[in-house]
Amino acid sequence: IYSGTVAAALEGRFLRLPSIAVSLVGERLEHFDTAARVVIDLLDWIGTHHISDRYLLNINVPDLPYDRLKGYEITRCGKRDHSEPVSAESDQDGYRVYRIGKIAAPGDDGPGTDFHATSRDRVSITPLTNDMTHFGILDSLVSTYGQSDLPAITAPVAP
Repeated sequence: IYSGTVAAALEGRFLRLPSIAVSLVGERLEHFDTAARVVIDLLDWIGTHHISDRYLLNINVPDLPYDRLKGYEITRCGKRDHSEPVSAESDQDGYRVYRIGKIAAPGDDGPGTDFHATSRDRVSITPLTNDMTHFGILDSLVSTYGQSDLPAITAPVAP
């Protein structure tokens, strides 16, 4: 996940605080009041269910009036294809400006993902952790290369 909102919530988790990251999802981003009401709903739910400080919740709220939401869904992270690169341009005064490339469409937005939930007007709740280890390949790397087959450190160590 490449998100400043999630990064801020991770800092709370590092402090052993129950943490949530809340984002409004849409193109125009008008219904911040909906996101605020969702936070109130979820704070009550978190308090009742004693959500752990070992992970954080990433909440994505569709940009709709609150009464048009169709509920909540516990999800996993979807994946995006590669976004367009940053471009360098000159503005009308000749100053160099950099524009962030357009965000790519989801590449994995099937059932169970946050993208799928929000595209169906549901609030997604995705539990996250800071451990980004790729466990699917970890054992394979160790069994294929072992710990002893890694490169040696050959540079002199400074005193």
